[in-house]
Amino acid sequence: MVDFSGILTIISELAFPIIVVVIIVSVVKRRKRKRVRQRPAYTIPTRTAVSTYQPSINLNKIIENLNASDHNLERASNGFSFIVPQKHKYSLFSRIKIIQFSANSIKVFGTLNKQFPSFLDVLRRDNRMIANKDEFNVPPLSNVYYLFSSTPPLWREVLRDAQINDYFLALRAYLDYFYLRDDYLEAVVYSDTAVITLLNLSVLLHDSLKSLVSGVGEEEVEMLRCYNCDDPFDPTEEICDKCGVPRPRCIICYLDLKPSEREEVVNTPCCGVYTHKSHIISWLKQKSNCPNCHAQLGHWLNKLQLI
Repeated sequence: MVDFSGILTIISELAFPIIVVVIIVSVVKRRKRKRVRQRPAYTIPTRTAVSTYQPSINLNKIIENLNASDHNLERASNGFSFIVPQKHKYSLFSRIKIIQFSANSIKVFGTLNKQFPSFLDVLRRDNRMIANKDEFNVPPLSNVYYLFSSTPPLWREVLRDAQINDYFLALRAYLDYFYLRDDYLEAVVYSDTAVITLLNLSVLLHDSLKSLVSGVGEEEVEMLRCYNCDDPFDPTEEICDKCGVPRPRCIICYLDLKPSEREEVVNTPCCGVYTHKSHIISWLKQKSNCPNCHAQLGHWLNKLQLI
């Protein structure tokens, strides 16, 4: 005959540990489900091994492409610094510094002769997750890069250029990041040939920006006009032959505007007075108003620095 009392005793003894196990399992499952729900909808892809980009870096190849010679080249154990001569194809820069950052990466630094009016930061999208209020989108570049700037409309217009798009897309497997701020450039690339592509791209960006802000009032000194009667001055003429008013001088330094300085002279958009470009740039960096009529010229400074 079956001993039901014994069976009930065994079941009652096993019930508590079974209930405990069930509770523990349910709690663990619930926590796992919670973690899955809290996980972002996107994940960072595993970074492709750098070795797949380029097995080695050839700094001499970069030097050759820069057409650098010994008298303007400063070599170091892990790179070099190139002092860019005038009329060079990269004369946008005063100095370019190349450092072999690791076995397969190169860090590029550039000091520019011209200032950009707004910063542009470009980071390859598969390397990191970024949250930044300055992010903006430009298809199809935004599929590959994060783009950041304080003035997105300006850069959207620049990045519409098909040739600039092609350069950025050609660099997508070799560019880690690219910072362009005022007169400073910094980037990390994974190919020696990508260095030259990057420098070409920087020149294109500058030229495109310059075309957008052209027409800031550059003047040839030979064509200076009299403030009083608007009659043009002859290069050797010190007094206006029509009304007798003296030849204009720089409104800031009060020195003559020489014919040889024609590329360095501008006239202000507010009242039309003449000044050495370098002088008005220095002035506007400290004060935002015209030295003659006191009109606000802060917006004009950005244009001047691109010329």
